[in-house]
Amino acid sequence: MRLVDYVEKYIRPADHGESGSGENLPDYSGNTPLSRADFDTLGLKYPDAFDDGASFQDPRLWIGPKRSLTPLHHDGSDNLMCQYVGRKYLKLFPPSQIKWLYMTDFGPAWSRIPDPRTPDLEAFPLFAKARSVDVTLNPREILYLPARWAQFVLNLEVSVMVNFWHEPSTYNLLRKRAWSLRLRIQGRIGRG
Repeated sequence: MRLVDYVEKYIRPADHGESGSGENLPDYSGNTPLSRADFDTLGLKYPDAFDDGASFQDPRLWIGPKRSLTPLHHDGSDNLMCQYVGRKYLKLFPPSQIKWLYMTDFGPAWSRIPDPRTPDLEAFPLFAKARSVDVTLNPREILYLPARWAQFVLNLEVSVMVNFWHEPSTYNLLRKRAWSLRLRIQGRIGRG
């Protein structure tokens, strides 16, 4: 069965509250590696833009029903988000704002504020200084997210999306290790 047909038969009816076909489906399925052949098998078009010889990690498939979300985080590599089905809302924060986001590591790094739409400013007062950009990603659109751009993602509809993360360069790997060391040192100083 093609993925698009599966979404139409099982996921979309459950998303609209119809009984029967959507029962016992997972709330969210993500980070599933795809080969080039998997695109054809699933009935998805492999983006022609990625045939230029650039070095990408294995693409990752993400499927989620309406209202499923990914908490605030940022990745350590450049990211191309290819939206196939449904719409996504993203709240994006540039790297200059990370200092206000209470991140836990370099990348992927998760914020201690999972949903920036409803932050606890008493517990996380510096978040009030953070500035963001809101984006809606529609079917057949690709969003480029540079490394360290923080993102909160909410599925506005049933969603099928594929990520392409660029292979990290030696420079980025060294920068990631330096950032992790810095955070560990800061943690020790803060406790000391």
